[in-house]
Amino acid sequence: WSAGGLPSGASLNGVTTDGTNIWLLDATTNKIFEYAGAASRLSGSQNASSNFKVTRADSFPSNLVTDGKSMWVVDGGNGKVYKYTVSGTLLGSWATDPANVDPVGITIDPNNVSDIWIVDGYTLKVYDYTAAASRTSGKQNASATFALAPGDTGPVGIADPPPASMLVTPAAPSLALTPPSIKAVNPAVSSAMPIAAALPSMANR
Repeated sequence: WSAGGLPSGASLNGVTTDGTNIWLLDATTNKIFEYAGAASRLSGSQNASSNFKVTRADSFPSNLVTDGKSMWVVDGGNGKVYKYTVSGTLLGSWATDPANVDPVGITIDPNNVSDIWIVDGYTLKVYDYTAAASRTSGKQNASATFALAPGDTGPVGIADPPPASMLVTPAAPSLALTPPSIKAVNPAVSSAMPIAAALPSMANR
């Protein structure tokens, strides 16, 4: 579907959703545009229902993430994370690890909003900031990092998906979810496991 209501020459640096609404970050105007109820849209077009401009200090916003209540925007120019309400009220900001020099993506655990992860386009690492989701001031070094895979040399975003229970629609009881061939490959697969969880076993044969 086409996102309407954007300024001419918009440069979209990020997209985030709470499962119902979608927000787009425009780096040209430094505005965040909300598309209410658009997470389920598959065709057509929709204009933004609202927008807000990030604070002046947040001058190089590079990515964003939300839990539907708060919005975290990572700034690639000054190495900070800015926290807003989804309506645009600034709640505060904090400085990231000095080694995290080129933040190109930010994410949270959608099931338990606590840690913040930021992927770096220069060091090609993911930086874990423990319990940083509630932080609104000061600075914080990463508690852990891990390197991206060798071929992952141009990261532009990062996402921590919801748990499988939120992604897989339970099948009707009459369906046979675990054919004998799957059990033969991996006897540990439970008869109650959704078919999507068993599929990797078949793919490996």
